[in-house]
Amino acid sequence: MDHLPLISVITPVHNAAAYLPETIESVLAQSHTTLDYILVDDGSTDASREIIAHYAACDVRIRYHFLPHQGRPAPARNHGIDDARGAFIALVDADDIWLPDKLATQIARFHGNDRLGLVATNGKIIDENGTVGADMIGTDRIENGHVSTASLIFNGNRIATSSVLMRSDCATTCGPFNTDYRVSDDYAMWLRVSRLYEIEILEAPLIYYRRHTNNISRDRLRASEELVRILEHEIVPDTPLMNDIGQRVRRLLQRKYCSLGKRFAKSGQRDKAAENFRKSLDLRADLVVTAKTMLYTMLYR
Repeated sequence: MDHLPLISVITPVHNAAAYLPETIESVLAQSHTTLDYILVDDGSTDASREIIAHYAACDVRIRYHFLPHQGRPAPARNHGIDDARGAFIALVDADDIWLPDKLATQIARFHGNDRLGLVATNGKIIDENGTVGADMIGTDRIENGHVSTASLIFNGNRIATSSVLMRSDCATTCGPFNTDYRVSDDYAMWLRVSRLYEIEILEAPLIYYRRHTNNISRDRLRASEELVRILEHEIVPDTPLMNDIGQRVRRLLQRKYCSLGKRFAKSGQRDKAAENFRKSLDLRADLVVTAKTMLYTMLYR
């Protein structure tokens, strides 16, 4: 690119004081320096506000907003996007870390390809103490760098939100992030992006993704429930159910209903379990899953 485009970086924050300084410093240390940094606090009650104010006093690229607590990142992300001034938008959660050349490496991928809407990257998993572990995505699961709608549906979400750089018009055309979802608003967004734009994942690990006990994404039951809702409301209505893809979607949805029913049953929510088992049996797209669902229906009465 002939000049360095402005990138608006957005971080939703809630009680992230333990890790927030590392996140902020990794953004401000980017080799691509033409950025503005928007931090949106979701009603923190720890020292997050003071940390944000401290860094904002030291770097004019930082802007911040304080919102009433809503308990999910989507409203804060949307607020940041509304305030964004850049031609590109990058997202990073308040407990993750960027490597210094992350943005520079990603922005180069957009040159000469107007169809490319979003570039994500691989990353390394770190724990609460910063100990580095395995890659987030095995290289065998990065399909030549390209991510299709079908791969997102059938292989699941391999796009880490903290790795994303997207065109601003992509974010506004495909957004906003759905505030009904607590843990899967990002996945729903990437599905919408994949229908209108090309998506790439770079094999290089350019972020550190932190796993700890307070990760929202660790709420497995809620994540499973939201995945089913995404299939129901954002995939099935746009998929002709009689073609090959449609039949695969039906089989996938039947498996997810069965699995979700089992999760609800194990958590003692028998009414919700029965509802999902019934939905699984109604589809009858996969004989094996139908048999399993019938068995679970009897076991968890």
